Amino acid sequence: MSHVVPLMEVHDHCSIDGDTAALFGFVGWPYSVRAEQRSQLQTAIVEQLVRCFGQEALSPLHVLVEDWSANKFIVHPSDLVGPQSHPAVGPEIVRVPIWQGRLVFAAAETSRQSPGLIDGAFFAAETAAHSLLAG
Repeated sequence: MSHVVPLMEVHDHCSIDGDTAALFGFVGWPYSVRAEQRSQLQTAIVEQLVRCFGQEALSPLHVLVEDWSANKFIVHPSDLVGPQSHPAVGPEIVRVPIWQGRLVFAAAETSRQSPGLIDGAFFAAETAAHSLLAG
């Protein structure tokens, strides 16, 4: 986690054998800033990676910026002005199996641990798998 933007989170997405290096991250600029400075975002990301990893990061092979908040099929206008934080742990009902235990919701937002974060997604997946396997 970083409190220096644009990237607030950067995650290792390298291949298991280490042959392919890749990172992905989450941008911390509010939507209004991203919309206003969209053309500068890629440069700002590379500059941040140089601060973290040195001059070698100055020439990435590829940078892809996908702003999901700009996708009208998955975002409601109220999402663009909502809180810039991850959700709190939700109510227990979102973790209770339904349909005689055959359906369990497993998403970062349903996690008891790190809700809304990648770590929370893994925790929720493990919890759901254990629940389903226990039958």
